[in-house]
Amino acid sequence: PAISKPSTAILPPQKVIRSLASYRSQAPQELSFQKGDFFYVIRDVAASAGSEWFEAHNPMTGARGLVPKSMFEEFQKGAAPP
Repeated sequence: PAISKPSTAILPPQKVIRSLASYRSQAPQELSFQKGDFFYVIRDVAASAGSEWFEAHNPMTGARGLVPKSMFEEFQKGAAPP
């Protein structure tokens, strides 16, 4: 019998983001990261405080959580980083 994989393992990320600065998490659901780290965006999250967040996955560590949009540059699917 064939072994099925989760759909996230098959589908490439729709958006890749790279951090512009280091950040230390302020809450349990947030991720800490270093400048230059790459993440896969899982979904956009609108926070009640007016700031916007990404729910993101770090492919290197497997960590998943929230990161502030303002601290990242975005790469669309199929676009090569500069």
